Amino acid sequence: MRRITCFILGLLMFTTTAAADWYIQFESKEVTAGQQNATIELSAAWEVKLMTLEVPIVVRSLDPGAFWTGTLPYDSTGLNDDFGVTWNWADPDWADLFQTVFPGEGCATPGELYDGNSPDNFDIAAVAMLSRAKPQPDGRTVLTLHFAVTETPGQFEFDTACFQPASTTYRMFTDPSIDRGPLGTGECSFTKGVITIVPCECSMRGDTDANGLVDPSDIVTLVNYLFYGGPAPVTDLDCPTYGQADTNCDGRTNVADIAALIRYIFRDITATLCNPCAEGTP
Repeated sequence: MRRITCFILGLLMFTTTAAADWYIQFESKEVTAGQQNATIELSAAWEVKLMTLEVPIVVRSLDPGAFWTGTLPYDSTGLNDDFGVTWNWADPDWADLFQTVFPGEGCATPGELYDGNSPDNFDIAAVAMLSRAKPQPDGRTVLTLHFAVTETPGQFEFDTACFQPASTTYRMFTDPSIDRGPLGTGECSFTKGVITIVPCECSMRGDTDANGLVDPSDIVTLVNYLFYGGPAPVTDLDCPTYGQADTNCDGRTNVADIAALIRYIFRDITATLCNPCAEGTP
């Protein structure tokens, strides 16, 4: 009986250690309405040396008006001609993000643009040209996209979709040339990412010492911080700007913020502190 039990345990251990974990996945996260510095990471895991990674993507609004906006990420050459794209790849000159301007027949609607109107299609492609990418069984971030989002609360997603007839789904080619994706041996799974835009709330604006009031003590906190090395003002994580002390929403903490607080507290009953939710500053 002991021999049979040991045999079964050994078989289970072998099966567990032999099972490879292959995946391509986007993160899911919450961002603030109007946020200008939102990001999403694409990570992947592979068990043997990797040759090529290709992930055709559609960005799709799930709730009307909730979507990315502004200048969308692009990287058309892999030669530092990029915006909003950060690669974590062994051979960055062989990593590209291709936008769809006129999708191929059988994919998206002909004439659809990569323009911030849902859906947007593009293709992520990375090739290990100089040397095969070493195994990453625990996974690693391959790509980070940077973008702005609309003011409308809701959700939008990064899913895989046909880019053109030759790129209908994700592919992961390992060395020697074996596709681990759904068109090949099938080990690799894909997880889409969902971005949830939540309402902007910044109730602590100007309350640099977090005492629940905007009063002279907040001026003292700023003066001590800027001129005497005192503690940094508190930061409200719900604010899309750089902290409670940026009372004029210019993205910096300086004497202009002290002046804004003095004007608000002592000198002008009509003065207001800036509203980062309305300003939409980063």
